[in-house]
Amino acid sequence: MAAESFKVWRVLEETESADGKVRTITKKEFVGEIEKPKEEIYVVWPELAERFGEGYYLVQNPPGIHKRYLVPDKQLVRTPAYFEPSPFGERNGARITYKARPP
Repeated sequence: MAAESFKVWRVLEETESADGKVRTITKKEFVGEIEKPKEEIYVVWPELAERFGEGYYLVQNPPGIHKRYLVPDKQLVRTPAYFEPSPFGERNGARITYKARPP
């Protein structure tokens, strides 16, 4: 495993808390790495779909990236076939942005 690679897991199962505020991944499988993503900081859904197929993924950013750019160390990415349109998310080009739940 390369130190600067983005490690990728396919999310197989997740649960949501009773109040709907917390989602927890309960089952995942490692599918591979992406060493040089098309964007310097993020791995976006076209790359995931091309490499690993449609799905819902957990991507771990390399320590050097998330510390240097102050981005989260992990990101959750759904390819378009797995993206369920909702008031909590919107697609901006190749990235899906999740909004805070309304009070």
